[in-house]
Amino acid sequence: MKQSLTIMKHKPELPDDEIRSYMDFDRLVADKQLAVRMNKKYTVVKWSLAAVTLLVLVGGGLYFFREEQKPEPVPPQETLPSTESAATPSKTDPNVSEVKPEATVPLRKEEGPAQAEETKKVRAKKNEPKPASGTISSTKVEDVYVQAEPVQGYALLYAYFNDHLVYPPSAVKDSVQGVETISFVVNAEGKAEKVEVKQSLGEAFDKEARRLVAGMPAWKPATLNGCPVPSSIALPITFQIQRIKSKE
Repeated sequence: MKQSLTIMKHKPELPDDEIRSYMDFDRLVADKQLAVRMNKKYTVVKWSLAAVTLLVLVGGGLYFFREEQKPEPVPPQETLPSTESAATPSKTDPNVSEVKPEATVPLRKEEGPAQAEETKKVRAKKNEPKPASGTISSTKVEDVYVQAEPVQGYALLYAYFNDHLVYPPSAVKDSVQGVETISFVVNAEGKAEKVEVKQSLGEAFDKEARRLVAGMPAWKPATLNGCPVPSSIALPITFQIQRIKSKE
C-alpha cells in the first residue's frame, strides 16, 4: 500500500487556543524548583559519599601506619647463671679465707679467751650509740641591731643646722639653692668621721656642709647585741637663698 507524502512549503500557523495551552508558567516554575531541589539532594549525597570515602581512606592509612610502627616482639633471652656464685669462695674450703665487712670483727677458732674477750669489747663499743657532740639549741638567736642617733634627738640636730647654717656669699649672685646630701660614719665613740658629699651644689656649699657636720652635737653609736659598732649616716642639708646669714 502506497503512502502519500505531502510537502508543505510554509509552516502552518498555530491557533491562539493551542498557543494559550502551552503558556502554563506556573507549571514551568514548579518544574524548575523541583529540578533545583533534586540537584541539591544529589549534591549533598555526592559530597557525603566523598567525605565517608575520605574518612575510610585516612582511617585505613593510620591503621596500617600504626601496624608498621609496632616494634617486633623480642625473643626471650636465656638467663645465664650468675657468676657471683662461682667467684664467691666456698665456705667449706679450708684454704680460702672468707671476706667479711670491715664493720665486724671475725672470731677465729685459734683465738684464745683473751682475744675473744677483746673482740667482744670491740663489738660492744661499735654497737653503743655515740653521744651527741653538743646540745644545739633549736631556737636561733637573732642579732639585735640599733641604729645610731643624735644624743639629743633629730629635732635638736636639725634645729642646730637651721641656726648655724650660713649661705655661701659667693653663690648669692647666681641664686643657687637646693639640697646637698652629705654622708659620714659614726664610730664606736659617737664621733663623725669619713665625711663625704654625695649630692653637691658646689664647692662653697660642700665646705659649709662639712663645717656643720664637724660642729654638730654628739651621737649615740650604733649597737649590735649591745656592743657599739660603726655605722654610716646620710643627711640632707637644705640651702635657701632667703635665709642668707653672715658668720659671726
